[in-house]
Amino acid sequence: MQKITGSLVDIHTKQIFPASIEINDDGKIQRIQKDLSILSVSLNEAKKIPYILCGFIDSHIHEESSFLIPSEFARVALSQGTIGAVTDFHEIVHVLGIKGFDLLKKNCEDLPFYFSTGAPSEEVEGRYTLSDIEKLLARADISHLGEINDFPGVLIEDEKELLKIKYAEQYKKPVDGCAPGLSKNNLVKYYSAGISTDHRCISYEDAAEKLSLGCKVQLMLNSCGDSITDYIPLINEFEDSIMLCSETESCFTMTKGYIRNAVVRAVKNGADLFSVLRCASLNPVLHYGMPAGLLREGDSADFIVVNNLEDFSLLHVYIKGKCIYSHEEPSRFPAQFKDSLTAVNDFCTKPVHPDSLLIRSPKKTVKVHTICCYDGEASTMHKKIMMTSYGGYLSSMPEIDCLKLVYYSRYGTFNPQAAFVQGFNLKEGAIAMSVSHDEHHIIAFGVYDSDIVNAVNRVIALQGGIVFIQDGQIIAELALPLAGIMSLECAETVIEKIQKLKNTLAVFGCPLSKPITTLSNLAYTAMPVLKISSKGLFDAASQESISLISLE
Repeated sequence: MQKITGSLVDIHTKQIFPASIEINDDGKIQRIQKDLSILSVSLNEAKKIPYILCGFIDSHIHEESSFLIPSEFARVALSQGTIGAVTDFHEIVHVLGIKGFDLLKKNCEDLPFYFSTGAPSEEVEGRYTLSDIEKLLARADISHLGEINDFPGVLIEDEKELLKIKYAEQYKKPVDGCAPGLSKNNLVKYYSAGISTDHRCISYEDAAEKLSLGCKVQLMLNSCGDSITDYIPLINEFEDSIMLCSETESCFTMTKGYIRNAVVRAVKNGADLFSVLRCASLNPVLHYGMPAGLLREGDSADFIVVNNLEDFSLLHVYIKGKCIYSHEEPSRFPAQFKDSLTAVNDFCTKPVHPDSLLIRSPKKTVKVHTICCYDGEASTMHKKIMMTSYGGYLSSMPEIDCLKLVYYSRYGTFNPQAAFVQGFNLKEGAIAMSVSHDEHHIIAFGVYDSDIVNAVNRVIALQGGIVFIQDGQIIAELALPLAGIMSLECAETVIEKIQKLKNTLAVFGCPLSKPITTLSNLAYTAMPVLKISSKGLFDAASQESISLISLE
């Protein structure tokens, strides 16, 4: 019998009291007892009494966006007090189909971490079918149906979209949703179809409306991080209906606090402690039926120990009664929980030719439809920029932060598409990568075509990765041999390489804190407004491709 003592933060009764937690040999909590003897110490010693609370849960993440295999992701998350995450592995499914899903699911087995895995909801031609969705939902180890991005399809009662939801209902699995900006009657119809969550609220009012309709809202760290204080009234009022999530989180940013960081910020700015902790732990566990313990007798002994309730500085993490992480001996934290996956990929395109990136201009000065991006955001703005051609062609104009953007098939299924983007402010060099949400073709931008070509071709030579090239020289790179989107290296190595890429971009003028995420989202055509696709510029509002050069 193991005994852990401290001030227990009970989110069920909303009390904090000195307690002894008795853990049996099966890793379950046998008894929780108030223990006033803990307080019979000097004032100085009393200040050192740690707090015991439920571990944090990320209620919606694209695990592949961390660039780590699940076992390495879990290791980093645990070191930040996050003991579980809800995911559906739909990124790798876009590349490898159900084979990719099963590869990552197998890597999750026997980890001291709780992955709640859903069935990806989007079909991928030739790789992942409606039949695959039903088969996954029938499995006991699948917790939910992944996010339904096609809200127009739900609203027009598309047969396939409704059938996916029907399968989820048949197997009693919740359905995740994503309806940014949808309102009033359309929102009611969307949720009445059987969808129960939404992780993409574009404003306080958007979140409030969705909560009032009974939807469970997942506040995203990326979009509400520094402004989470804006949502505190909702957290306090709808404590049973809000969860915290990251959606896309690289391993680099995970080490900066992750879910714990949002909890600290919310509490510091006046959110009710118990309300925030319910959002960060209890709510996702209950909604997705996760087996993670919630500090009750009979539960699995899963909890974290922190030294205070201000900065929640992490001391220990317990999973099934075992101390998985301790700040006292971080060197003992296992490098990997199990053997790495082997490189499995699908990358068969040919090197790009410089001439294929040329953009011919009909006259000396033209107005160009341009993507305007925002740091870490999935949404963009649509601008029209006056550009000057040289020798009959349009090129990057770094003096006005207008850079050539290129999108190229990893399978050789379409020719390179070129457009222009504002927001990166790069003054030299080019970056290319095989991480572009969701299909993961190659996306790149840069100042000179020669560097863009070299960066794209280096990514092809690596069979996937992120590369920065300046004057023909490789300055920084990260190979991603697993499906072209994930590394097989340990987290520390990946973090070091991502840091070098970020530093390199900053040195050459890029001010963004999340340039890689921002670039990846430029191909995410499910989100407004202007994106790049296999057919060139794509207007998400009209759901149509548009010409690069404006005729106005």
